[in-house]
Amino acid sequence: ESKKPLLYIGGGVISAEASADLRAFAERNQIPVTTTLMGLGAFPESHPLSLKWLGMHGTVAGNFAADQCDLLLCIGARFDDRVAGDTKAFAHHAKIVHIDIDASEHNKNKRVQLPIVSDARFALARLNALQAEHAPAAPDTSEWRAQCAAWKKEYPFAYDKSPHILPQEAIRTLHELTKG
Repeated sequence: ESKKPLLYIGGGVISAEASADLRAFAERNQIPVTTTLMGLGAFPESHPLSLKWLGMHGTVAGNFAADQCDLLLCIGARFDDRVAGDTKAFAHHAKIVHIDIDASEHNKNKRVQLPIVSDARFALARLNALQAEHAPAAPDTSEWRAQCAAWKKEYPFAYDKSPHILPQEAIRTLHELTKG
């Protein structure tokens, strides 16, 4: 049913050595991917489906996607304040699936519709196997991916390419004006 799915990936995918399974799942289903800082390296940031980071240290595209998604697949991550901010408002349009090896993280900071206790590698491998076995059609995410790509273009992570004044540019300019 989802038209705007988003993968929210944390350090549990790194710990479980599940990057290859994650990439296969994301590519098969054409689902954009955003990561926590602890999830860096779980999915290539140069990949067209990558929205890079989420939360207060993240990209505009990653945060807009979390706000607008209708299905959030959280794997190996927590809903901490650095990512979710106000947890009542975080992903408020989304059905949330939370796959984590630590059951105490389920519904701890954010209520989810489907908590699953599992190692990330096992869960992703099983999802991939079930899809291969039953061969369901991948969801049509073309409009959603186009919207995510537009956000990436309008709000690039590199501040020197942005039409907006970003904090990084203000700090660099202040550094230049004060000569360090």
